[in-house]
Amino acid sequence: MAKLFGVLLALLLCLPVAASAQTPVGSSPAPGASPGGIAAVPAAQQWAWIAAVAGVAFTIWSGLSELAANRRQRKDELSWKRAEVAKSLNDDVIKDRLANAALLMIDFPLGRPYKLRGGEVQIDRGAVLGALTFREVRGGPAMSDLDRFIRDSFDTLLYRWGFFEHYVSRKLVEFEDVEQPARYYVDRVRETALHNVLGSYISAYRFELAEAFLVRFDKKRLEGRPHSGA
Repeated sequence: MAKLFGVLLALLLCLPVAASAQTPVGSSPAPGASPGGIAAVPAAQQWAWIAAVAGVAFTIWSGLSELAANRRQRKDELSWKRAEVAKSLNDDVIKDRLANAALLMIDFPLGRPYKLRGGEVQIDRGAVLGALTFREVRGGPAMSDLDRFIRDSFDTLLYRWGFFEHYVSRKLVEFEDVEQPARYYVDRVRETALHNVLGSYISAYRFELAEAFLVRFDKKRLEGRPHSGA
């Protein structure tokens, strides 16, 4: 904006010079003309030019400043809207009984009690790994209510994280807006045997959006690593 303003101001300052045209070749110079043939511009006209240039320059500067202010305001409003959407997405995960249960299973590997239809049951990391690796086969054992609850919980969480990816990829929110608290749980998964098991489960049942969302954490972690010197 400053460069454009400077160019316009320079052009305006050149107008008085262009207005004082040279006397045509072969004609006698007008009274008061300079030896080079450029007509002298009266002082009053010079001040009038200066006032005109100042007025136009101020108008241009005011317009450009207002345009820049409007852009900043729109950018701030967009940032606020994105932050509100991100908060709503995170709140929905916490309010969702199944998604929240999956987060607790990630956070408490030694187990904690959960309320199922048959009463209260303790679910630890071993139960989670068993449920996520269980495959029903014809003639084999049926899936237990406990395994179904664990899988339903992780299915719901992965669905929610896939929703995050949809919003980020469509630029409706920034990744940084939904990075927390998901990063905490993603790091907890990465630290344990659940990492490979959950990765296989995501691939087997084609939670592609959730997988793309989780990849963003790996990319950011790698970008944050210091580069080794050559």
